[in-house]
Amino acid sequence: MPYPLCLLRQRPTSGVRPRENLSDFLLTLPNVGSLSHRSHILLVAYHLRSVGQTHFSTADLSRAFSQGGLPLPPSLGKRLRNLIKGKMAPLVRAEKQRYSLSVIGVQEVQRYLQTVYGLAAARASLEKLGDKLADDSDRQFLAEAIGCVDLGARRATVVMAWLLTVDHLQGFILAHKLADFNQALGGRNDHRGLVIRTKDDFSEIRDDRAFIEILRSARIITRDVQRILDENLGFRNTCAHPTAIAIPENKVVAAIEDLAENVILKYPLR
Repeated sequence: MPYPLCLLRQRPTSGVRPRENLSDFLLTLPNVGSLSHRSHILLVAYHLRSVGQTHFSTADLSRAFSQGGLPLPPSLGKRLRNLIKGKMAPLVRAEKQRYSLSVIGVQEVQRYLQTVYGLAAARASLEKLGDKLADDSDRQFLAEAIGCVDLGARRATVVMAWLLTVDHLQGFILAHKLADFNQALGGRNDHRGLVIRTKDDFSEIRDDRAFIEILRSARIITRDVQRILDENLGFRNTCAHPTAIAIPENKVVAAIEDLAENVILKYPLR
């Protein structure tokens, strides 16, 4: 499914400028091929504007698509005419048969670029895990977390990174610390009779905070790691539930780096 830029509602920035070469600019954008035709048009128009061509014709835009190595949207002229309609139109008609980005269009692209470049550090931290994850489910969670970063979905990125962390710790327990974990689990009244034998059995521990407490009482994790997990569980809960609280990019990056560097890589499966 192609994604429009307007799905990414982040704070606008005036400091993001694409590179002079359109193809180089597009190569800095993750999964640019997954964006909608509308988004491709706005990105190319924004690039033309950044290099001084504020007005463009259908032919100008078509030429830019070709030079940038981006497939030309079908019915380009009709699409441009549709993009000048409405109070929130991303394009305006500059003169006969020529168009320009409106203020709305400029802000939409800048919000998208701020999201992409602002979460670059989070993506880099996740990518570092790629060669170090042996478990197939870990790899699946990792791919989904990176996909959330690429869409600028901050809340979903945090939630998926947390799921990856929990899944990884479960794999570590099964591989190296099963007896210790089950012994600590057996000492709790809230899970009496539960014995972990497979990863599916962990689903009976429905409270992530209880899972963290068992890890600590079994001495599988240190007090410092417990604190990291507790803090990031609180942040994950904030991201997972509908609230008016803004999720800053720097907090998302810090959470990803914390979980990747101080938890996942600290407990290798092999």
